[in-house]
Amino acid sequence: MVLKTRKNSLPKALTLTEVMVAAVVLVVMVIGTSGYRYYTVLDSKRASMKTAAAGVCQLLAESWRGVKGADTFAPVTQFASAMSITEKVAGPQAPEGFTLLGKYEVVTNGFNCCVTLSWKDDVSGLRILSVITAWPRNAGRLEYTQRPSNADQFNLFDLTMYVVK
Repeated sequence: MVLKTRKNSLPKALTLTEVMVAAVVLVVMVIGTSGYRYYTVLDSKRASMKTAAAGVCQLLAESWRGVKGADTFAPVTQFASAMSITEKVAGPQAPEGFTLLGKYEVVTNGFNCCVTLSWKDDVSGLRILSVITAWPRNAGRLEYTQRPSNADQFNLFDLTMYVVK
């Protein structure tokens, strides 16, 4: 005859150690996820700022190309209705050997940047147009100066275009 032993019918409870391990795993997962979300938003913001800078460069370069790289190109008067453009003394340096057309501060759709327009005639009969845009790495105020310590706090986007004179 087989004797059956009756086990305790109460459910087994979790130990304090098991609960603590589960809590630590949950906290690590939440911290990891929040860090991932933070950097995703930050990268998205950086990408949209670079896209805005490229758009400003493209707009100015194409407009300047439309007048065949004229020395009298004045974006302040040409784009007054579409965006806010003001002349500035400070801004990114023009490439070596290029003639400076002007330095400007551009504000459009909440994005503000410093733009340097310059040109150079090539021996092949082409005019080389250079548009350099600088904007703050952080969401801080836009105060571009020529000091190297300040210039390190900015991202740069350079667009070069060739036109027939």
